[in-house]
Amino acid sequence: MKKLLALLLALCLMLPVLVSCGNDGQANTTATNTAQGENVPEANYDGKAPKYIFLFIGDGMSYSQIQATAAYVGATTDGDGKPKNLNFMNFESVGSAVNYTTDSIIPDSAASGTSIATGKKTNTGYLGLSPDGTEKYESIAEKLKSQLGMKVGIVTSVNLNHATPAAFYAHINSRSEGTGVSTQLFESGFDYFAGGTFFKSSKDDPDFDMNALAEKYGYKIVSTYADAGKLTKDDGKVIVFEENPDTDGALSYEIDREEGMWALSDYVSKGIELLDNDKGFFMMCESGKIDWASHANDAATIVNEVKALSNAVQVAIDFAEAHKDETLIIVTGDHETGGFSLGFAGTDTSTAFELLSSQKISFQKFSDEVIPTYKGKKIDVTAIADMEKYFGLTLEGDGELVLTDSEYARIEEAYKSARMGSRPTSPTEEQKLLYGDYWPLAATLTGIINNKAGLNFSSWDHTALPVAVYAQGVGSSMFIGHYDNTNICNNLMKIMNVK
Repeated sequence: MKKLLALLLALCLMLPVLVSCGNDGQANTTATNTAQGENVPEANYDGKAPKYIFLFIGDGMSYSQIQATAAYVGATTDGDGKPKNLNFMNFESVGSAVNYTTDSIIPDSAASGTSIATGKKTNTGYLGLSPDGTEKYESIAEKLKSQLGMKVGIVTSVNLNHATPAAFYAHINSRSEGTGVSTQLFESGFDYFAGGTFFKSSKDDPDFDMNALAEKYGYKIVSTYADAGKLTKDDGKVIVFEENPDTDGALSYEIDREEGMWALSDYVSKGIELLDNDKGFFMMCESGKIDWASHANDAATIVNEVKALSNAVQVAIDFAEAHKDETLIIVTGDHETGGFSLGFAGTDTSTAFELLSSQKISFQKFSDEVIPTYKGKKIDVTAIADMEKYFGLTLEGDGELVLTDSEYARIEEAYKSARMGSRPTSPTEEQKLLYGDYWPLAATLTGIINNKAGLNFSSWDHTALPVAVYAQGVGSSMFIGHYDNTNICNNLMKIMNVK
């Protein structure tokens, strides 16, 4: 009798593992991961399907990036200085999603983007493809277009063939295959693409002809704000490239954006104008440079990027107000980047988010435009003046931005590579920890601002932190709870009744 009871108990304990499978019908990697992915909120949805779907993805954005921005807004606006909710933080439905891949608990944007886009797990670096490379995973965007005839728009602040946007149209085993991914963009037949230029890698086809593909697949390409502004529905399928791309081919960081340059919100507005039709549309909008700024551990640039995402979300909120009971808006991230900590050992429990406003330039623009001017020069009056001009840091006076002796010593050490005109070619272990892959001077100056504000980072790369999911509108209750990020797609499929 005891043996029979023991056997029954063992079977009961094993049952969750036996029945819990990945969304592609294969067992998940571990029992722990399976348990985290088990919660599928309101799986038997039988409500109304939205006509319009907005999916906003903050690349590299998790709770810390969101809360830091809320605190920054509160600290830099009139009032009591307490954190102020960003618009999407007030959405009616809130959830959280784990985002491991088939080969790592810490995801990259390709695999996590694939999970969100297709509802299935894959390997790091893979886009819309099974881990063994034999099966193409159809994205929610592809399903909505082919099965329901909805129009599709893809918007991003980074390259249009970058990992997150590519997860919705590409099927390839390397996110680095720039021309391969770009070719599949044209083949997708999606109606509206807007963002940065195509990136190219050393592996790319030197004979890649973008204009020939555009003609073959019926796309109109524009690359000025003026031409983008003139686009109408009569233009058919369009690709809008940023007129003033940065050195990586992406939109400018919000902190660097100049008057007259389009923001992410402008591309969303134009997309709505071009996509609106009787059958509805699906728009994925990525704020990709939250990730880039988090990689660089640049808190001031991060909060400005999250604010830019919030502004883009507001465009969708305003649209939803005019289309009540027809719209679903989802805001989430693909993973966290930087190990961003709202708290620093040197400031205990004190924070001063308002100090971030003293930084007037991103790490990238400072690296690209300012640091080259220091080549062959000692730290002189000009360089010291630049520290105050761009970061608010001073050597004397009163206030929290006065440099301590140890902080200035760090700056002097970091300045050496700027004077040499090149970053360390064979960095020591200590240099890698201090500066990552960035200019030592840029990393040091932004790091000092971060710490004075009471902030810190633990990594120059991604982390395994779950991401937030916010939803508003038709079907939003499907996104309440703690679940695997594949359920974002799978629940959209249930809501829209697509196979």
